[in-house]
Amino acid sequence: MLAGWCEGWMPSRWPTRCGSAWPCAVGDSNPCRCPRWGPPGRVMEAASVRLDFRKNLSLKALALLLALFVWVFTTGEIQRVKDLTVPLQFTGLPRGMVLSGEVPDRVSLRIQAPEPILQRISADQVDVHLDLSQLPAGDQVLTLTPDRFRVSGAQVIRVTPRVLPLRIVPQAEKEVAVVPRLEGKPPEGFEVVDYRVEPSTVVVVGPEDAVREVRRATTGSIPVGGLIASSELRVHPIPEGSTGSPVHLRDPDSTVLVRIGVRERPLERSFKDVPVRARGAAYEARLRPEAINVRVSGPTSLVAALDRGNLLVEVDLEGLRPRERDYRLPPRVRLVGVSRERELEVLSASRTVAVRIGTVAQEKP
Repeated sequence: MLAGWCEGWMPSRWPTRCGSAWPCAVGDSNPCRCPRWGPPGRVMEAASVRLDFRKNLSLKALALLLALFVWVFTTGEIQRVKDLTVPLQFTGLPRGMVLSGEVPDRVSLRIQAPEPILQRISADQVDVHLDLSQLPAGDQVLTLTPDRFRVSGAQVIRVTPRVLPLRIVPQAEKEVAVVPRLEGKPPEGFEVVDYRVEPSTVVVVGPEDAVREVRRATTGSIPVGGLIASSELRVHPIPEGSTGSPVHLRDPDSTVLVRIGVRERPLERSFKDVPVRARGAAYEARLRPEAINVRVSGPTSLVAALDRGNLLVEVDLEGLRPRERDYRLPPRVRLVGVSRERELEVLSASRTVAVRIGTVAQEKP
């Protein structure tokens, strides 16, 4: 029946719904080449078309790769911008000349490049050397144009700031004293008594007008809050001045030795009526006064631990013979049973003691 309809209603080369122009032969069961026809003048529903995606796989894969390459290539060529802050470096200054005043040490650059290149660019890849060899001494203004900077693979499209004020002046040097900066106080009962710096001076160099304002160099902060004894340390001196001053040491590696004297805070005590003893007497002797006052000063911990039993006051009568008038002898005060005796100072309130030598000889033990 189908073959009859095909013969009756289709030409020998009828275009099918598949777009082919194959003849619809009698008995042809291919629905793509021979659609089903209904009654005359009506078209019946065509048979389902099955598409085979496995055909020409290599060509399809090649087309996909080509499309991907075109997409990546066109996307990568899109120009992007990026801002970088880079340090400035000045070259070409005439011998004996330096920059003075506040000189900006950084500039901001806006660069343009394709995205893949832009992502790889960092500040250290930018050439930021500015040649000052053609500028005369004095106040100058340097215009910063994009063509002064080089960035591999990218273009600089903007520089901030646009102009750079500079002052070019002669270089000078001067010798200044080094003064240590001590911070804090030692623990309770201790104090800083002195300090010394060796060497006591350093040479600073820089712009002539800035060097003229420098009066001394400091050592930076030296904490003494934990010191209970003398100490020393080696430090780098710093020329005194405002932050960012161009003045620096002629020898940047030079150091000074700071010696800090710390001692225990002194204490003074008075001991009243300490007995005076006669030593080496061959005869009976009478002493006036028989007791004197004694003052002791020294480190607090030592003086606070003393009592009268640690004090011995004597007058030396050895070789003295009886006479009608008194001898005037200086009393000698000694410390007994005391460690670190040399750190203590002992003073008698009486300069002399009156001694009357009798005629009665002392019995020898």
